[in-house]
Amino acid sequence: MEHWHTLHIPRQSFRLGVYRVLLLTSKGATTPGVDEVTLDGFSEERVTSIITRLKSGTYRFQPVRRTYVPKKNGKKRPLGISSGDDKLVQEVVRIILERIYEPIFDDHSHGFRSGRSPHTAFVGYELKTYSADRVIKLKRGTRHTWVKSLSEQIQLHLPQDTMQKFCAQRGYGNYATGKATHKPQWMNLTDAEIILAYNGEFRGLANYYALATGVKKTLHKLEWIWQTSLLKTLANKHKTGVNKMVKQLKTQEGLRLAVKREQETRYINVFRLKDRRSPAPHNPQPDVQLNGYVWTLSFSEVTKRLNRKRCEYCETTEGPFEVHHVRKLKDVAKGKAFWQRMMAARHRKTLVLCRTCHHRLHAGTLASQRASQEGRKGRAVCIERCTHGSEGG
Repeated sequence: MEHWHTLHIPRQSFRLGVYRVLLLTSKGATTPGVDEVTLDGFSEERVTSIITRLKSGTYRFQPVRRTYVPKKNGKKRPLGISSGDDKLVQEVVRIILERIYEPIFDDHSHGFRSGRSPHTAFVGYELKTYSADRVIKLKRGTRHTWVKSLSEQIQLHLPQDTMQKFCAQRGYGNYATGKATHKPQWMNLTDAEIILAYNGEFRGLANYYALATGVKKTLHKLEWIWQTSLLKTLANKHKTGVNKMVKQLKTQEGLRLAVKREQETRYINVFRLKDRRSPAPHNPQPDVQLNGYVWTLSFSEVTKRLNRKRCEYCETTEGPFEVHHVRKLKDVAKGKAFWQRMMAARHRKTLVLCRTCHHRLHAGTLASQRASQEGRKGRAVCIERCTHGSEGG
């Protein structure tokens, strides 16, 4: 007899966590498949429909659209583009399988794992030995004598090219010149998520090489580039300068962010090498790689905006609501339509719209915000009059 086990994941993870993965980080999220369906127009109703079909066993995958992309050698390689709904389901399957197998994978396994590759399988310490001849005085019986003694010492060191590779792979900037850059792909995250994600990456590297000799001194330059990249990302998000961000975050305990809640205020410290303590040699914690996706794939402002159930254009609260998405901000930067100016001014690639406004946007008939609001009020007055008129008749 076959036994089936059901893995339950939060509905929010299915609905909005995957939306972030595919829409905010993937360039192909708005590329249509054979049915011309993309992830533009994401809504709760759409996910509910997919979940219902998956549970009933009636969901069917669409054929993959085949296209060819050029290679550096002049040739072309085939590429299959799935339907928008299929991408969503595929990503959910990936998340489920990762949650099942990631905890039980051997730590030496690097293939097809999040944040790992064949290149990471060669990451380790450099071993250096030091020897010196010493002349020491020893007592042998009743006599003292001088003998030569060999002093051998083995030290663990951080590989020289590790900092450069880590800096380039994480997108902090140029390690050789010391020039830091911001991460545009993280600007849609909240300030707390940005700091936690940056902390997770650099703390993970510092913990991994915690046993290296002089690790704080070795990582000092990388720490400066990393912190500057963090501050530039926050500054670009808020359209301000790095110095102003430092003034906002600076405290006696270092840089920290105050996150106000209903009943309390939480403080998130920016990681510092000076606060790190060297673990005991038998402590297995340095070998545990922190998963930064916990922060970069968590719920962000787009989640809160969608849950407000309010059209950001006409301000109606009558749903359903969908998320309009553009591939790049430069697509709307020079636009003349009011909705384009809204997205450009807010520096967002997403706009929460009611279904009426979203359909009119794609049809090119979306009126100005004032006209849309007046039209909505007019419809409401008309409905109210008709309702009262029918009751009176």
